[in-house]
Amino acid sequence: MTPIKGGSVSGRLDEAFAQATLSQEVVQREAYYGPAGVRLENMSLAGA
Repeated sequence: MTPIKGGSVSGRLDEAFAQATLSQEVVQREAYYGPAGVRLENMSLAGA
């Protein structure tokens, strides 16, 4: 597993988010307050 930031992700997002793993660490960025990271399985990645 390699953490990424940026790039283009393709796949079935509805299925991916149904099985997503959210980090326990939370962040506050402007109006966003939530998990610092999300792990998605079986997705294709380009340009990272």
